[in-house]
Amino acid sequence: MRSVARFDELELLDLPSGAEGGIIRYFRGEAYGVDLSLLCVEILPGHGAPPHTHTYDELFLIHGGRGRYTVGEESLEAGAGDVVVVPAGARHGFVSVGAGALRQTSVHRNAVFAQKLLSPNTKPA
Repeated sequence: MRSVARFDELELLDLPSGAEGGIIRYFRGEAYGVDLSLLCVEILPGHGAPPHTHTYDELFLIHGGRGRYTVGEESLEAGAGDVVVVPAGARHGFVSVGAGALRQTSVHRNAVFAQKLLSPNTKPA
C-alpha cells in the first residue's frame, strides 16, 4: 500500500455544472486503505457546487479566497483558515465570492466521494 499521494498525481474530477473555470483534484481514500477522501478545489468567483447531500460528514478547510456556504438553513461566508462543518445528510452547497478563486480542501468521512445532487428547492428527507 502507498503511503504518499502526490498532489500532481491526484485524479482530476469533471466539474459539476456551475463550477466552470475551476479544478478539482481527488484523493480516493480506498486506494490507500483509509476511510477518508479529499477534494482539493480551486473555483473561480461566481461558480461553486450546487445543492447536494452526502451520507457522511464533510469539512471544508478554506486556504484562500472566500466562499458563501449554505448548510441546511444556514448561510455563511468563510475565508482562509476557516473550517465549515457539514453533518451527514445536511443539504449544502457553496459559491466562490470575492475577487480571487476560492481554494479549499473538502474532507469526506468516506473512502470514496459520493453525493446526491438536489434541485435548488429540494429538501432532503
